[in-house]
Amino acid sequence: MSQSFAPPGESPSEIWFERSLFAGLNLENIAYGIHLCVFFTTMYYIFKTPPEVKKVGVTFTAIVCLLFAMGTLNNGCGIKFTELMWIDDRNFPGGPPAWILANFNNSNNVVEEAAYIVANFVADASLIYRAYVIWNGNLYIIIIPVLAFLASTVLSVFTVFQSVQPNSSFWSTVTVQFAVPYYSLSMSLNIIISLIIAFRLLHMRRMIAPLGNEHTKVYTSVAAMIIESAALFSGTSLIYIICYARNSNVQNLVQPVLDQVICIAPELIILRVAQGRAWTRDTSKRLESAMSGFQVRSTMNFEHPALNEIRSENDKSGASSGTAFALEQFNLDKSRGKTNSSRTLAEDYVDMGDEAAALA
Repeated sequence: MSQSFAPPGESPSEIWFERSLFAGLNLENIAYGIHLCVFFTTMYYIFKTPPEVKKVGVTFTAIVCLLFAMGTLNNGCGIKFTELMWIDDRNFPGGPPAWILANFNNSNNVVEEAAYIVANFVADASLIYRAYVIWNGNLYIIIIPVLAFLASTVLSVFTVFQSVQPNSSFWSTVTVQFAVPYYSLSMSLNIIISLIIAFRLLHMRRMIAPLGNEHTKVYTSVAAMIIESAALFSGTSLIYIICYARNSNVQNLVQPVLDQVICIAPELIILRVAQGRAWTRDTSKRLESAMSGFQVRSTMNFEHPALNEIRSENDKSGASSGTAFALEQFNLDKSRGKTNSSRTLAEDYVDMGDEAAALA
């Protein structure tokens, strides 16, 4: 039988606590590597776009850089904090578990917690803005999320302040009284935003289905809904708050990953914006404009010789679906007495239809 060199005086639960901390640190390093790739990919697309057609402004660029800085600070300070615990002060009475309780207000840990709070603040604000954009600037949609955001921000400050007090920690009774409501509110906020964004995208998916899958999948595919709604952020937050409320050591595996996911989720959305694949303020108007031509088909039956001629020519040449929009829009305007019989005017409508299809 091999000889055991387990730390003397530490119970199995304390050993499991240390193992969870070590595994969580390694998981965060993996998550940070993914974060690193997402950050540089996002910055590449931001600066790749010519200035005259740039889709991401200075504000979004600053948000990406701030989130990456917070994720880097969080990861770096976490590594230093555990280094002190396991290497520099390895002989602390009671071992690493006792060292953490006695040194939770260490400057490295304070910076780590502060970086998380700042990243969470920026991420939540970004997601609320995305919901506002996807719902076409509907302020009523974001009233509850904004109230939850303000409350969670106040509780986050109290949580960090209390956790770094002398003889206190992240697991002390008073800190938990602030932390559980804070994480619960933050998680609820993320879930609410994810649901209202996903609902909006599903609604638009059904509405624009006649445009064809090639026009709708960019905005309403499963991948688009997962990214736009920050479902990864919400799911990870849900797992963490359950583990934290139950005082399970699994929280030590999830929290380090959450520290990076909280930064990655908004960056993925901004990456889609930079690629021109994200929902913008004009997307709904463009798609609804394109849809109006298809809706006319079921209610209007007006035809025009010039348009029939163009329809025949485009059918032979395989013209874009924008022509269908133009044909029906022309018929609708004709019914209202807004058109004449000129071939030139009909061609103008076709050009307009092709532009609408390109925008969609």
